[in-house]
Amino acid sequence: MTYQDPTSQATEDAEGGVTQETAERMFGGAGRVERARPNGNGGAKPQVRVVEPEPEALPTRKYTRIAPHSRPVHLDEFAAAALIRLFPHQAEDRWPGIARAEFLPFDLDLEDARDLRDDEGVLKLGWNPLPNRMLREDVVDDHSLPDEERRERCTTTLVAGLLVLNSKDRFLLKPVLAEVLESDKRGRRPLSSMHLADLVMAPFTNGNGETYREVLQIVVWAVRKVMEKQQRFLSAAERLKPDHTWYIPGPRGLVTVHVLNYADSSELEQFEGAVTAVCRIRGAEIIVIRNPDGHIQVIGDPQKRLPMHDVALGLRAYECHLRGRNLPPLAELRRKGTIPEVPEWHFSDSGNVLNGGEAQPWTPATLLQLENVEKALEHVFDPAWMKAHGFV
Repeated sequence: MTYQDPTSQATEDAEGGVTQETAERMFGGAGRVERARPNGNGGAKPQVRVVEPEPEALPTRKYTRIAPHSRPVHLDEFAAAALIRLFPHQAEDRWPGIARAEFLPFDLDLEDARDLRDDEGVLKLGWNPLPNRMLREDVVDDHSLPDEERRERCTTTLVAGLLVLNSKDRFLLKPVLAEVLESDKRGRRPLSSMHLADLVMAPFTNGNGETYREVLQIVVWAVRKVMEKQQRFLSAAERLKPDHTWYIPGPRGLVTVHVLNYADSSELEQFEGAVTAVCRIRGAEIIVIRNPDGHIQVIGDPQKRLPMHDVALGLRAYECHLRGRNLPPLAELRRKGTIPEVPEWHFSDSGNVLNGGEAQPWTPATLLQLENVEKALEHVFDPAWMKAHGFV
């Protein structure tokens, strides 16, 4: 019996035309024949090509469970699962089916780690059942990393990286990732920095399946709250642009002052908590905020160590001048708190000089206009002027 190579058979058949039967015999019944049209050269034979079958798609693995290590479950595993709940589309791209997967920690008393090791439908968080400690798709565990990488990684940060988040989402999560990593590596009390209820601590002492799921819901809520706060800051950064920027000569160079003149109170209430942070990021050393009702706040950056006691003196002295009052002693004008001679201006313990605002909502609006505040700042940062006018 003579062996015949099926490819040579295809060549022979091509002389007179490959049949579908030949193609199926070559590729186990799955091949097909494609014929090109004649090229118009009279007796030229049509070109014949045998096409190999496309490989069948492998079945997609479906995840049905998220399993942190046996109790106590740590903050980084809770927060990692919370990220999967909060970003289901990205999580599904990485672990199909994970958005509907059950959150249930591995129970050392009831389950065999080897069974979970072989179950690729279980996403294992914070523990690695593999003997050689190698990572794979169904394991997220910082303990399997080299020592130099472990110091700046935890289960939460690893999951955040695997989710392929965009730059905005990474910004919204930045405080969460920092707090969780700090708790995991530096031994801070779990979850305390996220201001959660005492219920969160329950699984650390007496956890069960239902409790763990309830705690996960709380952690999801807490992470969402942090993200909402970050979103407010981001919205403020996009919308809060200073109406004016003053550059006032100071003893150590120019002092940058951002002036925000709100058109209506709703705008102020929406962004008030983010105003100072946004302005400081943009390089402001002092922020002057004028509210719609005429109240003015002068806020200094404490890191710059500006002479805010002189700012209090200058604004209070100017107020006395406009109201026709006698000038109190200089020490009184520099004093913290509210002084009876000039009740319009409060010098706070944090070094801000406030006319009204949340701390003093009943205070009458100042008579100073923004140009008066600018002039007062120019004077207090000019040692020669202060000395010439007896304020030193």
